[in-house]
Order: sequence, then structure tokens, then C-alpha cells
Amino acid sequence: MLTEHLNLVRKIVWSYVQTDPRLDFDDLYSEACLACLVAWKHYDPAQGKETTFIWTVAHNHIRNLLRKEIKRLNTMESAGLLDDHNTDSWDCASVVVAQDEWERLLKSLSPDARAVCSIITDSNKPYLPTDKPLKCQQRIRKLLQWKGWDAKRINACFHELKLALHSV
Repeated sequence: MLTEHLNLVRKIVWSYVQTDPRLDFDDLYSEACLACLVAWKHYDPAQGKETTFIWTVAHNHIRNLLRKEIKRLNTMESAGLLDDHNTDSWDCASVVVAQDEWERLLKSLSPDARAVCSIITDSNKPYLPTDKPLKCQQRIRKLLQWKGWDAKRINACFHELKLALHSV
């Protein structure tokens, strides 16, 4: 059934590639097809047409994939792990080096600091305004307080992160 609608998936992917030529059609097409295959077992004809289901799954998967990649690159850039601020010229090697640096930095942190990093980078958490550092910090503080952290522990964690990022 899904093979009948591959042109729809192509059309969806092509709309993304046309708006941003840096995107690779083949990679996004593969991701979208795989997402549709995985989600196909949840298709219920009583809830709508096949094409609507496929369009929703493919579109949402690509959008989430791109959102995660942008968030990951922004996090790495704000951590000072990417020297080149022009994302047009990022190549695979520089991204791999940056990922290695990010992993090295995470391993050097305490478990508390790693927990905060996972809050920032986890796309399943509530929206964090990473372009507004103070607001972002306030939301993280509230979340940690809700988890039972006291102010001293939170402040120590933020201090550690600040020192670690300045040493990079």
C-alpha cells in the first residue's frame, strides 16, 4: 500500500529541499520513507485517507528531524564547539570534530551538569528559548526545582557549566 504513495513522499521532501538547497534530497527521502514504514502499522482507515496519514507522518518526521539538527548545531555553536558560524560551509569533518568535542566536554562534567545538558538538548522537553539565555536559565531552574533540586545544587551546576564552556 505504501509503495503506491511514494510520489507523495517525494513531493513532500522536494518542498523542503527547494526551500533550503543545503538539504540532501536522498537523505530526507530515505528518512521520510522509513518513518512512513514504521508508522504504517498505526494507520487506521476509519480516521482518514492513506494519503493524509502519509503526508502527516512524512512532514512531521522531516520537520522534527530538521528541528533536532538545528537545535544540536545551535547548542554546539553556543558551547563554542563550532568555530565557523557560517552554517553554509560546515562540512562533515567539522561536524564530526565538533561532536567529538561535545562528547569530550560532556564526559568531563559531573552527573548534575550532564543532566542540565540533557534538558537543553532533549527535544522531548518543553520549549527552551535558547536565543534568550536568562529566560532559558529560569525555565531550567524551575524544572530542576520541580525535580527536587535545591538552589545551592542548581547554582553549583550552572557554575560548573559556565567554567566548562569558558575553558573550551
